[in-house]
Amino acid sequence: MTNEQVSPLAACRLAAGFTQESLAEQLSIDRSTIGRWERGAQAPQPWQRPDLATSLRISLTELDDILRRTKPPTEAEPAATAAPDGALATEVQRSQQEWLRVRNAPGVRGRELTELAAWLYPESHRAPGGHVLAGPGWLLDEPVPLNSVRLVWAGQQRPVPQLGSFGHVLPMTDRGDQYSGYSRAVWDIVRPRLLENRLSYRLLDLRVDHGLELSFGTTTFFEVFDVKQALAHEFKAAWLASNRSVPNWTALPLRTAIGDPFDPQRLLMSPGISTLTIRRDRSGQHRFVLHERDGGKVADGGGLCHVMPAGEF
Repeated sequence: MTNEQVSPLAACRLAAGFTQESLAEQLSIDRSTIGRWERGAQAPQPWQRPDLATSLRISLTELDDILRRTKPPTEAEPAATAAPDGALATEVQRSQQEWLRVRNAPGVRGRELTELAAWLYPESHRAPGGHVLAGPGWLLDEPVPLNSVRLVWAGQQRPVPQLGSFGHVLPMTDRGDQYSGYSRAVWDIVRPRLLENRLSYRLLDLRVDHGLELSFGTTTFFEVFDVKQALAHEFKAAWLASNRSVPNWTALPLRTAIGDPFDPQRLLMSPGISTLTIRRDRSGQHRFVLHERDGGKVADGGGLCHVMPAGEF
């Protein structure tokens, strides 16, 4: 492999002073695995990425960007590409502006669209009041003591569900091709102050017999972000096209491909914790604080009000 053919990941490895053999030894994996990563034939698993980033002395965000640019030879970018012509530049601008128009549709909050989306599903899939989806057995009759909550680590990883083409919810890049993922489009076009890919837990199963049992594996923040943001964008685009009414299922191919929204084998789910903090003042009054997410600083949930502290893991 000549210098001109060195992949971004291989260049990063060389800059960190590793051969393929020494990096493989550092990570306790086979040298051939490093070769497949560098050729773009295979990507590091989510649980391998933190150690890989640490070894290469880069952040997880930088590693994610490097992996996105490390493609198989048949998909590699030309060493030098000509600037897009006027017609292509116009088409790129139109595509990105339309994508932003849908993403930033005025006069609506995500909460309202979430409630409308819930009405796509039968009443048995909705919580009392009909505004929120709730899986069978997910709403318990009484609180569960913490010592009755069991967290189980799954011994094997599950493949990421394939939902079909995301092309109808992704804009064109400045080069004139289509973005490969929603997170990358947000990174380039929206440029939020906070958007970082990290290892995340993935809900694999939920049981409510004899207390509460949650089984987890791993995923990444961007894997979950790409799916849920694509679903939200698809619904919002269909909602706008139907004159701001609940759209038909035929306009929602990604949501249709998921099927059961409570099946963790079909929909990536990462856990979150919301904590209601109640304060009592000297006069005996009880109050709690709500936090409103600044849409200009976060890539997900802008404008959402929720209890605090809260977080996604």
